[in-house]
Amino acid sequence: MSHQSRFMRTHCCDDAIEAAAGTSGDTMEGKRPSDKNLRSTMSVLALVGAIGLYIALPPVFGAFAGRYLDNNVFHDSAPLATILGLLLGLAVGIALAVRSVLRLS
Repeated sequence: MSHQSRFMRTHCCDDAIEAAAGTSGDTMEGKRPSDKNLRSTMSVLALVGAIGLYIALPPVFGAFAGRYLDNNVFHDSAPLATILGLLLGLAVGIALAVRSVLRLS
């Protein structure tokens, strides 16, 4: 196979892919997301994931810590430390989420 036929086949495939995607080499502006838009989208997705972790993980850790305290330290007030740990973890998670959102602004 000659160099010219490989070159043509490669560029014909690129043209077909661009045509199927609705973008061609001449009218590329406005069709593909810019680097700035892509970074903005990725930063929003990262923020959403971080907020989810901030809301979910601290209450779980607080509940486990409270349960440990209920079972090993405070034997007579069984669910109290668990509930307090859960609420404290929820407060910490909300504070972390709010701080992340405010930092983005």
